[in-house]
Amino acid sequence: MPSLSDQIDHLTSLSKSIKANADGFPASDGLFTIAVLNTPLGDLIRDIDSSELGLFTLVHPPSHVPTESEARGVISRVEFPGATPLRKPPSRRQETTKPREYEPEVYAQAALKYLDRYHSIRPMPRARSQVQGLINQLDAARRNIRCLSETLQQLTSSNPASGSSSQESAAADEERRIQDLQARLTELRKQKDDILRTSNPAPKFKPAPKLARAPSPLTVPEAQEERFWNTPAASARTLRFTEKLMDEEVDINDVSIMSFTSPIPRSRSVLSSLGLPVDDDSLDGGEHNIGQGDSVLPDPSDEPEEELRDNELEVDDGDQEQTVVLKKLPSSLPPNPTPPEGTTPPETPLPTNPELQTPTAGPPESVRKPKVRMNVEIEKIVVRIWSTVGEIIMPGHPFDLTGSISGRSKPPRAKETLAHLESLSSQTPSSTSPTASSFSSLAPSMIPGQPTSQQIATCQLLLTLLNQPDFSMSLNKLKEALVEGGGSAGGTRTMYACVAKKLIKIERGGGEQVVKFDV
Repeated sequence: MPSLSDQIDHLTSLSKSIKANADGFPASDGLFTIAVLNTPLGDLIRDIDSSELGLFTLVHPPSHVPTESEARGVISRVEFPGATPLRKPPSRRQETTKPREYEPEVYAQAALKYLDRYHSIRPMPRARSQVQGLINQLDAARRNIRCLSETLQQLTSSNPASGSSSQESAAADEERRIQDLQARLTELRKQKDDILRTSNPAPKFKPAPKLARAPSPLTVPEAQEERFWNTPAASARTLRFTEKLMDEEVDINDVSIMSFTSPIPRSRSVLSSLGLPVDDDSLDGGEHNIGQGDSVLPDPSDEPEEELRDNELEVDDGDQEQTVVLKKLPSSLPPNPTPPEGTTPPETPLPTNPELQTPTAGPPESVRKPKVRMNVEIEKIVVRIWSTVGEIIMPGHPFDLTGSISGRSKPPRAKETLAHLESLSSQTPSSTSPTASSFSSLAPSMIPGQPTSQQIATCQLLLTLLNQPDFSMSLNKLKEALVEGGGSAGGTRTMYACVAKKLIKIERGGGEQVVKFDV
């Protein structure tokens, strides 16, 4: 390619030849000749004037020029230039001849070349300096790329498999370590389960140590038993008169000299009205009155928690004596006569309120029932029980269920309520025989009647649900439990009555019907 000086020399020779040819004609130079030959080229280039817009047609570039990849994906109608569709359409030149992509140095050198060529016409030093700076930047970038490529090639050629092998070995070591830790974790879990199984027994076996002691609560130290039988209070069992009648004191609570129609001492606490065992001082006036009413022999070493769980007083001394429980006095038995001296008087059961009646004692294995855990959920259930069926389980109860009446006590908590339900569920329903009705007419205002079958069935239903871990039970199993408890058809009727009162609900789903509390 000729250099710029060669082009200038050629242009100069052509100009001289043109000038020589023009000098040979006598005619004067025209305007066009003067404009081309004498006017600088830079002065002829200018921006278009607004008045000259009509002389030109401005073609605006499209707003979005689709790329080659986008143009290929456009679906358009196929046009057949030939007369028959069998002729192959000619290939497009745009697809066959792709534009060549030049390096940036080529564009920079071309710009610099044209600047040097037209430097004599119009010098542009600022543009030349910019082009020269671009060329220098391109050279520096090329050198940097070349240096980095050589460094990378040296690293890959010196140790091509070291990086991959080190990563693979590290991954294998990590995987092996994870497997070892998982095996160790499994072994530790097994050890933990074994330790928990051997050290923590089931909750229902917690009272097992109490089986080691003697089953009879009367098995106390000999000194305590001797002190009990030799207490001076035993002489107060019979009424003795002296010469001064004003000095005599009659103990109304002494049941040994009372008739069947004698009034019962009024309860002094909420626990006694629920049939719960309370302290001796609150019911019988302390140990002195216990000695007078010699019909119940409590064990001073027993704890209140054990009394509440068992809800009974046992007197079991092998072949000599049988279990003594608190129950209602039979109507057919006359008052006990005064025992002869020198013999031990037989035990006289207390005539008591049916609300204070406790269940009949059985073997130690049958007495112990699953203990209900006291928590917030069971307290909510107890509140719901008193608000819905409170009049059924305790007719005419003195409790304030709404909290709006001043001077009245709140309903009992879960522990007392469970004991009351157990005492009611263990009783037998009131009899409708003439003998029982005639006897009950002797003192209708003093000794209330026994609980009805509805009360007993309701208590059995509530206790069956409360003894479950999640306070719910299958409908079929609940019916079977009520039938075993003696409820039969009455238990089913009571269950649906509780559903109507919105105390319990029956959820159907999963192929079964589950009964649970509606709390």
